[in-house]
Amino acid sequence: VVESVTEDDYYGLTVKIKHDDSLTTVYKCMAKGAKVAAGDKVAKGDVIGETSDAALVEHAEGVHLHFEVLKEGALYDPNLLLPLDNK
Repeated sequence: VVESVTEDDYYGLTVKIKHDDSLTTVYKCMAKGAKVAAGDKVAKGDVIGETSDAALVEHAEGVHLHFEVLKEGALYDPNLLLPLDNK
């Protein structure tokens, strides 16, 4: 379930998704115009937005997605969740 959708100049568009378990995924540095809103239910493969280079904090890195995983509110290494063949 989409927990929040926020927008600011520093991080651009940020989408937080709360999963059924203790995980929350955070997507930052996205282009304006989210494809989802708070409260929306999403599934694997759903489009939530587009990448961008508009965020001030990571503008020099070019177009990319800033991705975070939180487990019980603390940062968690996403490499522990993603299969090696998908990296």
